[in-house]
Amino acid sequence: MKIIDNFLSTNDFQMLKKNVFETYFPWYLSMGVVDGENPNFEPKYNYQMYHTFYDQPLTVSREFEYLHPIFNILKPSVLIRAKLNLTPNAPKNIEYGYHCDLTGKLAENATTAVFYLNTNNGYTKVGDNIVETVENRIVCFPANTPHTGATCTDEQFRVALNLNYID
Repeated sequence: MKIIDNFLSTNDFQMLKKNVFETYFPWYLSMGVVDGENPNFEPKYNYQMYHTFYDQPLTVSREFEYLHPIFNILKPSVLIRAKLNLTPNAPKNIEYGYHCDLTGKLAENATTAVFYLNTNNGYTKVGDNIVETVENRIVCFPANTPHTGATCTDEQFRVALNLNYID
C-alpha cells in the first residue's frame, strides 16, 4: 500500500474539485453502496451518488478530461475503471463492507487507487490499515486486496475517486 499526500499540484487539484463540485456536475443515484447485503447499514444510509468516467472499454463521461492530471502522474498502461463516489454523512462512521473492486485474472496485475476530493472523518480500510480521508491524498494498493470505505459524520458528504488500472 502506498499513500501520497498533495498528489496533484494545487492548481490541478483546485480545478478538479471546482469542476466536480459545480452545480451542474452529473451525479447518478445508486441504491446500495457495495454489492450484497450489509447489516451495518440502516436502509436510509445505504445509497450513494456516483459518476462513472470510464468503464472498460468505454469512456462514458464527457467530463473524462478532468482526470487527465491524475493519469499524467499515475501513467496507467491500461485503465479499467474510473468512478467518483459521493456518500452522505451519517450519525456515526458506517463501514460499507469489505470487497475487491476486481476479481479473477484481471485483479492479479491491477491496482486500485482511491483519491480523496474533500477532507472529513470518513476513511478507507485496506486490510487492517486505516487511511484517513484527506483532500488531494491518494492511496494505491493491489486490486485483489479487500478494502472498505466508511461514511463521515463531520461534513455533508465524502467524495472519493476510485480508479482501477494496470501499471
